[in-house]
Amino acid sequence: MEQVLQGLMSNDNATRAACELALESAKRADPDALVVGLLGCVANTTALQTDVRHLACTLLRPLIALSSKQSLWQQLKPEAKAQVKAQLLAVVMAEKVRKISSKLSECVADLGAELHKTGEWPELLPFLFQCSKSQDPLHRSASLRTMSEIAGDLGANVFRTVLKPIYEILQSSLADPDIGVRIEALLSTATFLQLLEQPEETEMFQNLLPLMLECTGAALQQGKQVEARNALEVFLELADQSPLFFRPHLAQLIHATTGVITNAALEDGTRRLALQLLLLLSERRPKMMMKQPQFVGQLLQLTLSWLMEVQDDREWYEFADEVDTTNSIIAEESLDRVAQAFGGKAIVPVLFSYLPTLLTNANDWRQRYTGALAISICGEGCFFVLKKHLTEIFNFVKPLTGDPHPKVRWAALNCIGQMCVDYEPTFAKKHGSEIISIALQHSYDSCERVAAHCLTVLINLCEHSEKKVILPFLDSILSRVLQLLQSPNIKLVEVVVTCLSAIAICSEEAFCKYYDTFVPWLKSVLKNANTKENRWLRGKAMECLTLIGLAIKDKFFPDAREVMEEMLRTQVVSADDPQIGFIETSFGRMCEVLGRDFIPFLPLVMPSALARAAIKPDYVDSDDDSDGDVDDDDDDDDEHRETHTETVEDKAAACHVIIVYAEHVKEGFFPYVEQVAKLFVPDMKFTQHEGVRSATGASPPILIDCVLAYIKKTGQHADGQLLLQLWQYMFEGLIEAAADEPDVEVLAIQLGSIGECLDHIDRPSLTPENVQHMVEKAALLLEEWRGRRTSLQKDKRKHREDEEEIAKLTEQESFEDDVLVQLMECLCKMVKYHAGEYLPLFQQKILPLAVDMLTPEKPWNERQKALVLFDDLVEYGRERAVPYLSFFVGPMLQYTADPSQYTRQAAVFGIGICAQYLGEAFAPFVPDALARLHACVRQADSHSRRNIHCTENAISAILKICRYQSSRVNHVEATPVWLSYLPLRVDQIEANRCYDVLCSFLEQPATFQIVMGENFSQLPRVLAIFGAILSGEAVLPPRDEEDDADDEDGDGFYIETEASEEEMTLDEGVRARIGRILMGLQRPGVVPTAALQATWAGLSESHKVALQQEVATATAQQAAGPQ
Repeated sequence: MEQVLQGLMSNDNATRAACELALESAKRADPDALVVGLLGCVANTTALQTDVRHLACTLLRPLIALSSKQSLWQQLKPEAKAQVKAQLLAVVMAEKVRKISSKLSECVADLGAELHKTGEWPELLPFLFQCSKSQDPLHRSASLRTMSEIAGDLGANVFRTVLKPIYEILQSSLADPDIGVRIEALLSTATFLQLLEQPEETEMFQNLLPLMLECTGAALQQGKQVEARNALEVFLELADQSPLFFRPHLAQLIHATTGVITNAALEDGTRRLALQLLLLLSERRPKMMMKQPQFVGQLLQLTLSWLMEVQDDREWYEFADEVDTTNSIIAEESLDRVAQAFGGKAIVPVLFSYLPTLLTNANDWRQRYTGALAISICGEGCFFVLKKHLTEIFNFVKPLTGDPHPKVRWAALNCIGQMCVDYEPTFAKKHGSEIISIALQHSYDSCERVAAHCLTVLINLCEHSEKKVILPFLDSILSRVLQLLQSPNIKLVEVVVTCLSAIAICSEEAFCKYYDTFVPWLKSVLKNANTKENRWLRGKAMECLTLIGLAIKDKFFPDAREVMEEMLRTQVVSADDPQIGFIETSFGRMCEVLGRDFIPFLPLVMPSALARAAIKPDYVDSDDDSDGDVDDDDDDDDEHRETHTETVEDKAAACHVIIVYAEHVKEGFFPYVEQVAKLFVPDMKFTQHEGVRSATGASPPILIDCVLAYIKKTGQHADGQLLLQLWQYMFEGLIEAAADEPDVEVLAIQLGSIGECLDHIDRPSLTPENVQHMVEKAALLLEEWRGRRTSLQKDKRKHREDEEEIAKLTEQESFEDDVLVQLMECLCKMVKYHAGEYLPLFQQKILPLAVDMLTPEKPWNERQKALVLFDDLVEYGRERAVPYLSFFVGPMLQYTADPSQYTRQAAVFGIGICAQYLGEAFAPFVPDALARLHACVRQADSHSRRNIHCTENAISAILKICRYQSSRVNHVEATPVWLSYLPLRVDQIEANRCYDVLCSFLEQPATFQIVMGENFSQLPRVLAIFGAILSGEAVLPPRDEEDDADDEDGDGFYIETEASEEEMTLDEGVRARIGRILMGLQRPGVVPTAALQATWAGLSESHKVALQQEVATATAQQAAGPQ
């Protein structure tokens, strides 16, 4: 055995291979001898070197661990098992080398964890307790390590009966004279803390915190910073998982950690861990931390002091990439976290108390730099407070753009650029001209790093403002951009090209004027900049060209194929080539530009995209052994692995670009549909990245469209079987993913895809099993949604005085509202396409929830969505909806007067379709419904932009009642009233429905005279309506900026009511009918000549022209005969 161990450590490959074979042979031939022999080698302290014994211990561990795939324990004879257990404890007691003692503890823990459960090693626990009292610190450490390892494997329950003795062991060990034992006790205490379940147990262990803090301080006093960092990492883990654990001793913790942070004699790594601890606690429990006197100011001051450690290094001037290993760079992230955690109310007063001194300190450029940078860093976290002081802040920072020191100028420009992002579009709209002037002026700065940052300011401005801010300065900006493109500094040129991209996208068609100036240069870069040093520049040129292509497609189209072919010639020679990230996104944009002309390129770009989308993320083990060993059973530690961020980002980007291809080439993508579906459906549950789930969740309707386009163009697979198989496969993937989706934004996308697919196929497309699955999952999702909504409402009441918190909660509510909208859409599509299978399930699973949503105490949007659900039940279920009428007709009538215009609109629309489709079942409710509808139309502000949609739906409902519930209406009284409501001005669909009813009444002799009124008194009104419709006057004027302030709903939602002539298109069938009616009115004997002449004389000239033109058209069509 000794020879085999020596051979395994040999540098000779043949020797090492032979020994590996011998070891494998021993496992099969005589496992008893192998295990006992390895343990004997570990115990042989006299004849064998430490490295050999350590290797023996490393090999032994997986062989006796029952949970290991390599375990031989069950193959050992009983006497061998007994020998190993006894000798293992003896070796632990005899061992004097720390790293071997540590490895032996792991061996004992791995074996003991399983044997303790079955009672096969009763000697173990007494032995560990004995070791904890040993005079040898290695024994005490081994005891602590082994107990925590076993507890980590089996949970604290295994020790629950002896938890008090263990607590006492930990308490004494945390005060042990040996610092190694104290650190081990600290680690063990953390393990047990994470496993405790009972509050009284946690409370008992909280008493250990002062000792834990003293342990850390003792390590630092003895210069053992590695051990101290281990202790701080324990605190970080506790802060992440159980931040309230620190509350009883929080002041002591803050005092201890701030002492570490401010101690410049300590290593930066130690100080940073202490800072991370305070930051993490601030993020996890900000209110708890804010209760500590002066803590927020203290933490802010600490981060600002670290910001001031910025160095005036030469590399910065040379555009070197900044590394995150300096305290100043780390302070930037830390200050952002502080602002995000505590918000503007807590941060801004403290920050602004420092700013005047910082920004005006003439003797220290670092202070001016820190002041400007601090404002930009805190902008997002302090948004709601700082947004009230934008001009004041801008005036603070502007003078620093001319500071003598380049880094201060850079920081000031950075602050202005960040404000463009954080306060879009308000800041840019108010100060855009001045910002552009500053950026152009300082783009001539002698420091090229500062000049480049001026372009970054312009990039931010372009990306976060309207183009009208940029257009007046376009000549000046692009003239300077053209000059800077000639710079020999390639890093500067890269920024210039990015700036050019942003300007093109912002200015859109206005960029056509400059196309011939810049595009040839960009194409030249693409063709000729092929050296390694130019890879970033070439990638940015690709990006810029394709963004220009999106901005002005028609102008770019003639160059598109040449650019595409040049990109395809890109040579990628290494995995870290930056061009990789640019190429695929650029391909996606080229596909958007070329549309179906991109189809020939698909075979060239799809293999790479599919390969990247199919990758399984690499993992790294985040639980490395402290002594650097790599155990053979690492495969069993999947729970400790972390996903490589770059890999999953790459995967998400590939999924997105595949969707872009499919969306724009339609039937050309058909050959890839099945492969993409099989790739995407499993990844709808890809837990490591929401971008992957978003892309895959959005893909089904796009893939369905590709198949439909292919069927339409080729006629192949016209029976629809392929389409249905594809859809049903994707449906099951979507609904299963939605049921487990943790991110509400992704959930809304997934549910939206289900509804879109059903509509795109536009016929029954699911099996009865699919429908049942949908309804069951929808009921669960609706229950979960209600739970989240209740929690949000509770939080809003709790934080009603906190503007920042309310804004965050309102944003969350908007995401939740999207989920509810899409969920209700799915259910509406069920009744539309699968009423037979759906309605029995609806009654069981959904109806009770929907009825509860209609109760008055529910929020307006919840009531509105429930009404919409019942509206669609009537519209698509028709007579099948009659059994449910009693559940919703009362609320529907009641909510015609709801404070929310959205709820009112859903209610009045529902009344109209009930009248249309439910026949006699709805008849008893007609008088009440008409009274409520008229009240809705006649309210004082019924035709305001806020209410107009609701009002026009109410008018349409009145006409539907008159048409479909005719026997319940006094038409002589009702007709003049509803005529006075016409024409409609916003809702095109309801307008055409109303005009259809009007035409129907005029076309029928029985109702013609009722509409015209006694002695044709209503004729002027009828012709005025027709004149307004035909002349295009029946629209609202365009919205102006002053309207915006009046359109916001009290709940923070907006309704788009802007209409135009194009939007209010008159149905051609209705138009033709109006023409024929007008012709009929001119026939002798239909209308008295005097009445007709008098009416005509009272019409406006525009109405006369429109009516005459329509009569002429109708006459010509009649003369031409049927087409």
